[in-house]
Amino acid sequence: MSAETEISAETEISAETGISAETGISTETGISGKTAEGERRMQEKKRYRHGGEADQKAAVRLDFSINVNPLGLPRGVKTFLQEEVDALTKYPDPECSRLREALSKHFFLPREDILCGNGASELLMLLALARKPKKVLLTAPSFFGYERAFERSGANLSFYFLAREDHFAIREDYLSCLQRENPDLVVLTQPANPAGNLIAEERRMRIWRYCKEHGIFLLVDECFLSLVKGGEDHTMLPFLVQDPNLMVLRAFTKTYAMPGLRLGFVLSSNLSLLLQMASYQPEWSVSVMAQQAGIRALQEETYLQNSLHLIAEERDFLRRGLRERGIEVFFSEANFLLFFTDKDVAEPLLKKGILIRDCSNYRGLKRGYYRVAVKKRKENEELLRALDEVLEEERTGEIHGVHTSFTGRN
Repeated sequence: MSAETEISAETEISAETGISAETGISTETGISGKTAEGERRMQEKKRYRHGGEADQKAAVRLDFSINVNPLGLPRGVKTFLQEEVDALTKYPDPECSRLREALSKHFFLPREDILCGNGASELLMLLALARKPKKVLLTAPSFFGYERAFERSGANLSFYFLAREDHFAIREDYLSCLQRENPDLVVLTQPANPAGNLIAEERRMRIWRYCKEHGIFLLVDECFLSLVKGGEDHTMLPFLVQDPNLMVLRAFTKTYAMPGLRLGFVLSSNLSLLLQMASYQPEWSVSVMAQQAGIRALQEETYLQNSLHLIAEERDFLRRGLRERGIEVFFSEANFLLFFTDKDVAEPLLKKGILIRDCSNYRGLKRGYYRVAVKKRKENEELLRALDEVLEEERTGEIHGVHTSFTGRN
């Protein structure tokens, strides 16, 4: 496949949403006024749908669709929040001063280099509004939030498509793509989502140096990196001081299993940009409880070490179990696995009370791709047992002439 082919987005129109895969713009016509706007918003919701929708699904017992720490909310954080519930009677600190000070000590970076926000999604939107890039280079498949944020700010998007045969890892030809596309902003994900692999160190450093030399702003999303064993050896944090056009995005959501509190932060030596981002931020964006939970969570070192050990062990167990069932599993170092099967497994699993992430709405993926979070042994075993039942029901259906498989190749 040529580099030109890899960067060219598919141009077919989705029959479900009416949205061009190339432009991300609705192609429907003939609907006017409020109806058209309402339809556009509904289509956008479908397009950017992701995991964590267990509350919208009846009778979900096990939610494998969200990639949070399998150990759950740290006990120390839970106890702390219960004891500090009276803090809800006060307004939050709009500067997140104590939290930023705690983050500063944790990462050995100046407090001024940190901006906290209402989750990573808000911070992406703030960056898009403050930076206003004309052209953004993204990888695909990847997290929808990047597209959503930069489309809203009016940027043109280019895509570097990751290949199945490479386990959706960035290849050597990424630099050629970067040179050809000449964007003014690049987003890298470390580790990748939904694939879970890390960018090879030499390749990552070459990409950063090229961006630095050519004045290209580089955002590195490290929201899952703290759940990767040895992950801090792959961070871009030490290079922030050398490059005002480098920014690292992180979140408490995944690391400490607190998605309901909405807490993320960016780190950058570009103080003027951080101030500009903050100027777009609503007052009291980060709640009192989120700030206090973040401060307490940073003290949970034993919890984090236990998490890394559990994730590595259970990821290998789950990977083996899926492969033993004839399922193609892609290499991951994160707390989740991407797999492919030509059997329709999501709906049958949901009927058994298990929710997994159907990845067919990711750009660059089609039907048959699924992502599952790594959980504790008992839950992982239950998923595998349920898969056995689904696959057996599939085989029985085929014997009786009922086919539920499909072709999901790229």
